[in-house]
Amino acid sequence: MSERTGRLMALSAAMGGLVTAAALLIPVIFKPEPAPQLAPFTSDWLGGGHSPDEICTPTKQQYEKQYPDYDIDVRSFEANSKNSPGHVTYQYHCLFTATPKRR
Repeated sequence: MSERTGRLMALSAAMGGLVTAAALLIPVIFKPEPAPQLAPFTSDWLGGGHSPDEICTPTKQQYEKQYPDYDIDVRSFEANSKNSPGHVTYQYHCLFTATPKRR
């Protein structure tokens, strides 16, 4: 084996060790933090004329400011109640999830 070949093999072995070390460290160094658990929001009972977007958006915007590295998604549903003379009221429920933004 020539001296040059020996040096190349030593360098290759050393680099392989560095690559292996880097491959082991990268998940530790760049491990993302767990996504935050976001509290749900439930509105008071409201008269007609409102929508889930109207009720849930302010809390969603607050979470977006608080967690700028995450996309905030909303799932909403409503409950309704009819009292005696036929007046209907609604209660909105908003569930939020955070997903890391792609970079």
